[in-house]
Amino acid sequence: MRFKILISFFISSLFWATPSSIFSQSLVAEDYSVALTKIGIKEVDSDFSTTNTIKIIHIWDSLNKNHHNTIYDKLPAKEWQRILTKRYQLAIQNKDDALRFRIALPLSFICHTRSAFIEGLPVLNYLYENKSRLNKEAYKSVLIKLEEEYRFYNRMDQVLKIRNERIENDFIKTFWEIYASCGLYEEAINDYKLFEPLPQEYSRSRLTYYLRLGDLFFEAKKIDSAEKYFRVGLAETEIFLKMIDSKKIKEEGNFLYWKGWFNGLIANCLIERDEYTTAKKLLIYYLSLSTGEYRLNSLFPLSVCYIKTRELQKAKVCIDSVAYYIAGRTIGKVEVKYFKINSDYYHALGKNDSAFFYLQAYNRYNDSATTNILKNQSSLLTAKMEIEKRRKELVLTQNELVETKLSSSIQEGQLYLSIAGLISFLIIILLVLRNLKQNEKSKKLIEAKNSLLEIYAENNLKKSQYNEQLIKELHHRVKNNLQNIYSLLNIQKRRIEDKDTIAFVTSIQNRINSMAIVHESLYAESDIELIDIKMYTIKLVEHLYQSFQKEGQLIEFVYEIDAVQISLEKIILIGLIINETVSNVFKHATSLDKQTILTIQLKVHHQNCVLMIKDNGPGFILDDVRANSLGLKIIQTMCQQLSAKYTIEHQQGVTHTISFTL
Repeated sequence: MRFKILISFFISSLFWATPSSIFSQSLVAEDYSVALTKIGIKEVDSDFSTTNTIKIIHIWDSLNKNHHNTIYDKLPAKEWQRILTKRYQLAIQNKDDALRFRIALPLSFICHTRSAFIEGLPVLNYLYENKSRLNKEAYKSVLIKLEEEYRFYNRMDQVLKIRNERIENDFIKTFWEIYASCGLYEEAINDYKLFEPLPQEYSRSRLTYYLRLGDLFFEAKKIDSAEKYFRVGLAETEIFLKMIDSKKIKEEGNFLYWKGWFNGLIANCLIERDEYTTAKKLLIYYLSLSTGEYRLNSLFPLSVCYIKTRELQKAKVCIDSVAYYIAGRTIGKVEVKYFKINSDYYHALGKNDSAFFYLQAYNRYNDSATTNILKNQSSLLTAKMEIEKRRKELVLTQNELVETKLSSSIQEGQLYLSIAGLISFLIIILLVLRNLKQNEKSKKLIEAKNSLLEIYAENNLKKSQYNEQLIKELHHRVKNNLQNIYSLLNIQKRRIEDKDTIAFVTSIQNRINSMAIVHESLYAESDIELIDIKMYTIKLVEHLYQSFQKEGQLIEFVYEIDAVQISLEKIILIGLIINETVSNVFKHATSLDKQTILTIQLKVHHQNCVLMIKDNGPGFILDDVRANSLGLKIIQTMCQQLSAKYTIEHQQGVTHTISFTL
């Protein structure tokens, strides 16, 4: 909190400067009376009546029909926020909930555009609490903005909740934005390519596809791939502009700005390659097409170019312009670029104290951001998909299909009975023919319904297969992340000299590996819920043998394991028990002058299982090791979670016996 206050103070202190150049054409103290008159808003600071407030909202709605780039050309977003915030607060004071609800939607959108999340998030939460009063499009937009702001504040629990709600309402089908916010850019790219199809029609959504995919590659530091997609987007923007000129398509919201935008993104790639002169030309063009706070997208990288090319006066103008536009915004990833640029600027001037101050602020934010990314990754990995819920929905749908078919059969039977009854009573031929004709129509209707039911069943089967693929992908990613943690511990272990610490890190690695093998097995096998205990045990023991083996050791492994498959929840607990017991054998029961025999036995009778792990080592005195043995504590804890009975024999070798039910 102290860090954020410090940041806000130093940003605010820079706003007394009044830069003047082509880069800061709107930085003087604004008088918006003329702009307000042009769009039809009068007495904005004197008439706070409901009538005038609703009129202002109608004006905002009418201007916001086009792309949001253009509405703030007529009146800056911060002025819209000031006007509506005052009226929103008055509506709360007057307990006028109807008016408050009318103001909330435009106010939340404006705050989101300005990144004024501190002011905007409570308004979005109010709209979410009243979502039943929103139309479908407004509800969809509120969920998008609410998720983005929770991502900003690293509230991954709320992010996943909102994302699931968006998926359930068929607003979205992917998780790529969440992966990106967790720093998992490779996963985000794969998810985006897999589930976000390239729009075939010429529209702004097609340009958005190239922009988002290019951004993901840029964040993943794959600059060549990022530039490729940005250049494709630029080329298609040129095509769109020509089609607009020839009246083949309609303008969807300032395609000329998109042309500048793609030029700016390409310039960012050039900066990564130290091609500052070329990048500078593209950014000046982009800046000439930008207005209001959208100028930040070009001012940030342009200031970098000027610093690198030693045009420090122009760099200063850009930096001051940045400070002006980020006033009142919630400090985030974009805004903190300001501190790095200031540090580089003062370093170029030779003012090392100021440069060091801004560099410290930048580094503090980066450390905090790194911590949040790791926290988000952990939350994402431990979050469970609502697979059981979706399966129940599928079963319910199938039951409905059966009931519908049964109902159709009954109706068909009743129809035949009716026809037979009519014929039996020798109704006139005209009526009989009429009923036969009706019978034919009913048959076609039933066939059509049966065809639809078959299509529906096929779609549900595809959905089930898709869900199974998602589960496998989740296990694959969990396995990859556990292996990454294993590798990171390996790197750290190489720098440790203390043998006890090395042994401790190795034990942690082995526990991680016992879980990673589970997820690897689930991903590789066709069954996504059950694991073959024999194959898993052999693979785990082989890994432990490689971790602990010493030259000259003689170890014989004996496996007497019945063929049985065990669920994910229980196999992880059993794997940790096997890891601890077998690790203790390698540590304490092996010697160079005697062959060690390790026996792992699993006997299954109906649903009851008995797991025995036995060695022929020297044994031990239980009371001597009980207090300091973390391994025994882990075994006992896992047995409690498994609801298992645990016994240990520790003389003339050690025998662990665990009894549990499947």
